[in-house]
Amino acid sequence: MDFARTATWATAIRNLNPDNDLSVPLSDFLRRGQHFAEFCAFSLRDSSLSGFLSEGCKCAAAACNAPMAKVLRLEKDGNRLTVIAQWGLGDDVVGSDAGLAEEGNPPGKALVDGEPVVVPDLSEWPDARVPELLRRFNVTSSINIPLIGTSGPFGILEVDYPQAYPVGPVEISFLAAVASVAAEGIDLMSQREALTIQRDLKEVLLREQQHRIRNNFQSIANLLSINAVKTEDDAARRGFQSVERRVFALASMYDHLLGLHEQRDDVDLSRYLGSLCDDLQQFYALKERRISLNCNRRLGMTVDLNTCTTVGTVVNELVANAIEHAFPNDVGQIEVALASNSDGSIEIRVSDDGRGTDIEQCNGTGLQTAHRLVTHVGGNLTLTSEPGQGAVWTISLPSKKR
Repeated sequence: MDFARTATWATAIRNLNPDNDLSVPLSDFLRRGQHFAEFCAFSLRDSSLSGFLSEGCKCAAAACNAPMAKVLRLEKDGNRLTVIAQWGLGDDVVGSDAGLAEEGNPPGKALVDGEPVVVPDLSEWPDARVPELLRRFNVTSSINIPLIGTSGPFGILEVDYPQAYPVGPVEISFLAAVASVAAEGIDLMSQREALTIQRDLKEVLLREQQHRIRNNFQSIANLLSINAVKTEDDAARRGFQSVERRVFALASMYDHLLGLHEQRDDVDLSRYLGSLCDDLQQFYALKERRISLNCNRRLGMTVDLNTCTTVGTVVNELVANAIEHAFPNDVGQIEVALASNSDGSIEIRVSDDGRGTDIEQCNGTGLQTAHRLVTHVGGNLTLTSEPGQGAVWTISLPSKKR
């Protein structure tokens, strides 16, 4: 049993006399069991705290032949009780003041004493500090069961009657069971709420950090571009442009993955490659250079995040390599194609109709890195090319293991 359930149950039945005659008509026993089973089933659903406690009030009232029930919360900033859920009283009652957690108030006394308080006839209650809410609904008999949570008393489960009602151990034990389930649910939902608040705070901080990182990518790319223009050394200019291209690849990948608001194991590779190709067209001003870049893809093909970032980095390198070396006159076509095989493996082809590539000359740092990256995720990178017939780079990825 959860601590809240155990503590609430133990508090409620502590002073019950086992020697009392607890004989109950079978029909009453079955009716109470049915209501309790429905409440337990409801507690497993994903509901709000108010909805869950309202269902608890309904269960408590129906099983005890009472027209009214409510849950009172002990406010953290003092000892005042507030209605947070009800049954049979009307929604306008939620938020109403239910008095103080003190001896003169029946639900308050239950919290102070740490045990159920039964009022057979409210007109005979010795203290005048009874909350107006009880008088407003002409309450005569009242049962108050403390709800105990991990962090201490949470509040009260209260069942009320407009007439005198004989309350015995059967009613108390049944309400103790309802209260124990309610207390456990309150604890679980409170923990969930705390985790949600903590997650939301972290998400805000993370997004602030993400925007800073994105801005840093842009700043680095701009500095590299400025230095490439300023330098008169051709080798240095090419070096600046090469680094700028790789920074752009990281920035483009980061921007795309930033749009994934949920933490997922898999990423839609086809959408990412389409986004990457759009960015590459703008980065290299391909329309002005009369180079077309097409992305032929199949939506819904997913890979893990590590594989996605690897493919993005390698495709960026291969497209950039084609733009720089395949078209002496800046005219041509490049295609990025994504396809799946019957065995679940994936192939990404980067092809061009340029002058072709000498395989033996593909020893640049970028292409060597591309080979290592693909191998690291269990794939292969191959090249097919003939002089004057263009080149086809193929990234082969194995099927995902289930």
